[in-house]
Amino acid sequence: MKKILSVMAMVIALTLMCNNTYAQDAVTLKYNFKEGKAYKTVTKVITTTTQSMMGQEMKFDVIIDMQSDMSVTKVDSEGNTSMLINLKGNTEMNLPEAAGGKKSETFTNEAINATFAPDGKSVNQTMVDKDGNSVSVKDYIKLTELPSKALKAGDTWQDKRVDTVANSASPIAVITTIDTKYSVVGKEVVNGVELFKIAFDGTLEISGKGSQMGMEMVMEGTGATKGFYYYNPAISIVVNAESLIEMNTNINVSGPQSMTIPMSQTIKVTSTTEAL
Repeated sequence: MKKILSVMAMVIALTLMCNNTYAQDAVTLKYNFKEGKAYKTVTKVITTTTQSMMGQEMKFDVIIDMQSDMSVTKVDSEGNTSMLINLKGNTEMNLPEAAGGKKSETFTNEAINATFAPDGKSVNQTMVDKDGNSVSVKDYIKLTELPSKALKAGDTWQDKRVDTVANSASPIAVITTIDTKYSVVGKEVVNGVELFKIAFDGTLEISGKGSQMGMEMVMEGTGATKGFYYYNPAISIVVNAESLIEMNTNINVSGPQSMTIPMSQTIKVTSTTEAL
């Protein structure tokens, strides 16, 4: 009996030791693209909006499906990766009749030249416009940004950033402040491949100003975001990501006609990336 108990104690001790060693394995999160390799990212964005104006509530949604084909042309000594990217996709819009109703549009953007740092931040991006001119575009293509450090299960870190979105399609330049906490879930086997899972959640503050047809508009609101992504240590890229953003905003309009337009939005983004 003592011998059996001794053997059992040894087995338990070895099991705990192995589990502890496995749990403490750290993974360095950074991109390590290979020169001459090709990658493909498939992304889906579903935006649902509810808006009230002059006593009437309107609901509409927009679904974007797109594919980014990326060819790595150069990786420098610091790990900065230059890519040639071709983008194609389709946008399905279910809008109120006054805004055009249901419609579908395809889009393509070819020969986008982009350079990314090892943490996924955009260094520079250019594309050819309809007149054949090369123009700079800020963060037109985005990668999941990584902390570029070794992490293990249970580790956390905080990230706060400010993004500004301004384009000709909207009269308001929107500033979003996002404060996000990341938590390392740990290693998981997905479809036979060992991946490293990171979960996140955070808060948003939204503000913006603009004008249109003699009216001044001020936007303010709050929101929340949550999601996760999987990093593949074997090929050093994020292979899957999913996020959900929920926002509640008010647009205050002043001018010939003053009003407040409350609006709520949910934005779900899913993406998968594979090395070809």
